[in-house]
Amino acid sequence: MVLWGSVLMRLNTLLFCLLVTCLQALTGCFMSQTVSDERLKQALQLVDQGTSHLREGKLRDAQVAFSMAEELAPIAPAVDGQGCVALLSGEFDRAESLFKRAYDMDSTYDQALGNLALLRDITGQHQEAKRLYDEAIEALPESVPARNNRAALEYDRGARKMEVVDELQKAGLIADHPVVRENLSRLGHPMPERSEPSESQKAWPAGARGRVAQEQHKGEFVM
Repeated sequence: MVLWGSVLMRLNTLLFCLLVTCLQALTGCFMSQTVSDERLKQALQLVDQGTSHLREGKLRDAQVAFSMAEELAPIAPAVDGQGCVALLSGEFDRAESLFKRAYDMDSTYDQALGNLALLRDITGQHQEAKRLYDEAIEALPESVPARNNRAALEYDRGARKMEVVDELQKAGLIADHPVVRENLSRLGHPMPERSEPSESQKAWPAGARGRVAQEQHKGEFVM
């Protein structure tokens, strides 16, 4: 799926974080003690469905799946997913509220910081976006989209080229993803050599958001 536009061109962190969080939710999310294992399992399946709908651009279907998941079990990924729908719909205030609520529900839910950073980035609050990207990466160093997006943000702000390349190559060591590869290629550098595939590579879905820096024309690219 390829999307261009002032709002929709920044998608990868949201979808990546949703999928990764779904995989971690069984052990990482706060929930009521009255929620049964079966309900939790159903909620996680609905988060998976919602993520698939997001990848296909079916925002209404995604919203239904995420909201139903939250009704079954108050887990952060379900709330975060609704924030993603709001962001892609241009409802920035609602998206901010949902991302913050997801983080409040589970203080270990560091992916929400990356999503909030993405929102700040989109709305032009670049200093705050940088602070949140830094915080997200400190908490979750293996976050490929946060590293990629921070590198692109810093490039746009005039950072030294090799500092940007170093950040992208760190992301490339974690996952051989085409967005990171494209960024490095446009900056004239190869992907770093990796000894074996990373599980993170499998977790970043097609349709995920990636900012791509360009030497001659700065722009953004969405897979």
